[in-house]
Amino acid sequence: MGRAERRTRRSPRRLVEKGRITEIAEEIPRPDDAVVIDLAGHTVTPGFMDCHTHVTVSPALFPVLTRSAAATALATIPVLRTMLLNGFTTIRDLMTADTEYNTVDLRDAVAAGLIEGPRMLVAPHLISARGAHGDFSGVLAGQCQGRPRLMELAAADGCDEIRSRVRTEIRAGAGWIKFGATGGFSSPSDDPAQTTYSQGEMDALVAAARDLGRHATPHCYGDEGVRRAVHAGVRGIEHGNLATAETLQIMIDKGVYLVPIQYTTLDDARTGTTTPSGPTSLPSSAASTRSIRRPCWTARTMSRTPTSRSPSVPTPACSRTRRTGRSSPPWSPPASPRRAP
Repeated sequence: MGRAERRTRRSPRRLVEKGRITEIAEEIPRPDDAVVIDLAGHTVTPGFMDCHTHVTVSPALFPVLTRSAAATALATIPVLRTMLLNGFTTIRDLMTADTEYNTVDLRDAVAAGLIEGPRMLVAPHLISARGAHGDFSGVLAGQCQGRPRLMELAAADGCDEIRSRVRTEIRAGAGWIKFGATGGFSSPSDDPAQTTYSQGEMDALVAAARDLGRHATPHCYGDEGVRRAVHAGVRGIEHGNLATAETLQIMIDKGVYLVPIQYTTLDDARTGTTTPSGPTSLPSSAASTRSIRRPCWTARTMSRTPTSRSPSVPTPACSRTRRTGRSSPPWSPPASPRRAP
């Protein structure tokens, strides 16, 4: 018998209308005004989604504190374009490091077609207790600051002030509410092991957001902070690296998603850096963070393979690579700037 002939299958065609893939088939009638893009030799994927990014503080955080909100927004325009050209068609931006709402304006500019970039889901600021992860006033002496201390950013303490802050964020256009349940690495006055809001404060914050139709999600490393946030009714947990197996099981039972930000954490561990944005020397008040940094990198909740001691937590829809309805360009621009943890 002769050599078997392999049937050659044509790659399907895709029709994109108003930025969305409306049809995929081997043959599609070409609309009269269609622009044809030949993608032979390329792979077309669904759009990627980045569930946790800070486009206005990339690649560094502290320089953002020294320039105007307008300058920050202008510097972010090429960042957004680079992310889009790298295939990210939707991102969730969870904090800008100034008192303005430039990520809301950038989101609206993308939606209006004024600038190029992915769709943006935005939490404008990190609502934080004073002296906690969202308060950067500790980098300056008190006599160098006014009243109120502007570098406290979105700091709020007590249930009433927290509710007011949530409503202010939503009035300005927030699609999500982010808050600090624990300390972090890039802030000057706290550390990741600290739980920085009481249960009552978290309850008040999440309820205020829910009343106005918004989900809340916390920056959170330590186990107690994760538990309090979950009991308050958050939709997801950002980081969660020090959560115990018992707390992760509570998350599973309540349907709370985990956004572990593994890439940034593991990359910092490999390169020996603790944050892409922090100062070269930490203030003395942050010295205690050094003693817990390594456990954070090696916590069993960072394991890629779930074990009997570390149950699997559902990955949020917005942190999976999934179809977003927009096609990715066929070229390969430079890599996106790194994200700050």
